[in-house]
Amino acid sequence: MKVCFIDWFAFSLFNPDSNIVFGGAQIQLYFLAKELAKNKQNLISFLTDNRHDNRLDNYGQINVYQFVRSPKTPGLYGRFLNLLYHFPILSYLHFFTRLLFQLRKINAQIYFQRAASAETGLIALIARMLNRRFIFMVAHEQDVNGDYVKKNGWRGKLFWLGLILADKIACQTKDQLRQLPKNLKMKSRVILPAYPIEPLPRRKNINKHGILWVARAETWKNPELFLDLATRFPQEKFTMICPPAEDNPNFFLQIKAMAETVPNLRFINQVPFSKIDAYFSRAKVFISTSLSEGFPNTFIQAGIGKVPIISFKVNPDKIIDRHRLGFCADGDERQMEKLLKKILKNNQLRRQLAVNSYNYVRLHHDLNITKISNALMLKSA
Repeated sequence: MKVCFIDWFAFSLFNPDSNIVFGGAQIQLYFLAKELAKNKQNLISFLTDNRHDNRLDNYGQINVYQFVRSPKTPGLYGRFLNLLYHFPILSYLHFFTRLLFQLRKINAQIYFQRAASAETGLIALIARMLNRRFIFMVAHEQDVNGDYVKKNGWRGKLFWLGLILADKIACQTKDQLRQLPKNLKMKSRVILPAYPIEPLPRRKNINKHGILWVARAETWKNPELFLDLATRFPQEKFTMICPPAEDNPNFFLQIKAMAETVPNLRFINQVPFSKIDAYFSRAKVFISTSLSEGFPNTFIQAGIGKVPIISFKVNPDKIIDRHRLGFCADGDERQMEKLLKKILKNNQLRRQLAVNSYNYVRLHHDLNITKISNALMLKSA
C-alpha cells in the first residue's frame, strides 16, 4: 500500500530538536505510520509542517514531506501573498491549490487525517479529485457532537464536507460513534487508540513518588485545577508537564507564573516524547483535569506506567469505572480532592488500581496493525 498521513503538528515526533508542540492526535498517527512502515511492501509518507521550508526527509522507512502552510515569500510575490491572506476565502483557495499539487506528488492510495479542521474538507475533496481514499480519525468530542461545525462558520462547514466525503471514519469510543448522524455511522468504525506496549521490565520495585499532570496549556484542560490540588496536599510532590498551546501562548505564561508560586510543584515546559514514559512510570497517581477529550493518550501512558487515574470529568465509555483504573470526579473539584486523598492513604488500593490500569491497556490498546487494517479495510484499497 501507498499511505500518506497528514498532520501539521507532528514534526517534533520525527525530529526531537523541533519545538513544535504535539498531542495525542499526532502520537496516534505517528505510531500507525511506524507500524505500517515495518512492512517493506508498504510505502509510507507523512505530510507535516516544520515551520521553515519545504523539503523531503527520510526517517527510517517513512518519507516525511515538510509543507509550510504559510510560507514567508520575499519580494513582490510575497507582498501579494500577504495581501491575499487578509481574505480567508482567497487564502484557502491558494492553500488548496498548493496542497493539491503536493498530494498529487505524494501519490498515495490512502490519505489519513485526524482531528477536526477546515483542512479535513480540503484533503477529502482532493482525495476525491485524485480518485484516492480518505480516512478521517476522530480526535475529540467536538469532531462528532457538532460543536466544531457550529462554532467555526465556513471552516466548520468545510470540515463537515470532509466527513461526508470520507471513505471511512474511525471513532475512538462507542459514544463518539453514537453521536454521528445515521448516514455517517454506516461508514464508521470504533478503533481504540493504540500504543506499542513493551513487556514490563524485570525490575519489580520502581520508586513511585509524586502526582503527575501532562497536557498542553489549553483553557479547556483546566491546568489551574491541578495547581489548586497541589496547594491542598503540601506534603506531596506534584509534577506538571505543560507545553504551550500554539494558539494561546498567553495562557501558558499565566499558568507558569501561577505554578511558580506553589512550592511543592515542579513545572516543566516540555519533555521529548522519547522521555515522557519515564515520568509516568515514577508517578503514584496521574491527574486529568480536562472538561472534554476524545480518548486521552495519557490514559494509555498511565496504564503502561502502572499509574492509577483520577479524572476531573473525562471518562470515555466509562472505562475508568468499568475496568477500575482509578476514579472519575464527574466534574466536582472537592470530590477530586477526596479521591486523591483516598488513593494516597490506601497503598493496597493504589497498587490494585495500578495493576488494573496496566492489564487494561495491554488487553485493549496494544498496537495491532492487523486489527486496524481489517477494521478500516485497508487491504482492499
